[in-house]
Amino acid sequence: MAAAFSKLALLLLVFALFVSEGCSGDPNTRKQKYFESGNHYLQQGKYPEAAIQFQNAIKIDPNFAPAHSQLAKTYVEQKLWPLAFSELSTRVLLDPKNLQAQLDLANFLFVAREFQEARVRAANILRDNPDNVDAQLVLATSDGELGNLDAAIEEAQQAVRMAEGKAVPYLALGLLQEKAGKLPAAEQNLQKAISLDPKI
Repeated sequence: MAAAFSKLALLLLVFALFVSEGCSGDPNTRKQKYFESGNHYLQQGKYPEAAIQFQNAIKIDPNFAPAHSQLAKTYVEQKLWPLAFSELSTRVLLDPKNLQAQLDLANFLFVAREFQEARVRAANILRDNPDNVDAQLVLATSDGELGNLDAAIEEAQQAVRMAEGKAVPYLALGLLQEKAGKLPAAEQNLQKAISLDPKI
């Protein structure tokens, strides 16, 4: 009986090893493991290690859009701007209807001081998502940086109407009004932003 039990245990062990090996050889399983490992490193602030894992996932599946997004985050954290832009652009190309990917790219372009490109991206988002406050704010602030202050103020006012009770649109509006020399209105909106969120 003991011998039979030992033989059964050995067979089960061999079976388990084969199953495990089969799973690890599956491309989808492997890319997911790399992706999860990359996220783990990203949460720990280990950006180079995270980047390697996301790159490994992309090597297995170049069209794995979430890995491109996460790899872009690691590049942003490391201030590797051209690489971050490349990954964000790839993410948008792979999934053009992904709203968050579009917003990430628009915000990145704004931070990179590519204001005209950021404005175009924001306008494209708003064409299909007219109630998107984040895109409205990118549009307004981009116009502000481009010197289109009247348009920028109108766009920021629209953002305030779209997100009643949120501090950031009031902050953006106040700063744009300040830039345009409309100081009383600017002070009023900046105070409103602080009242809604004292941490601003």
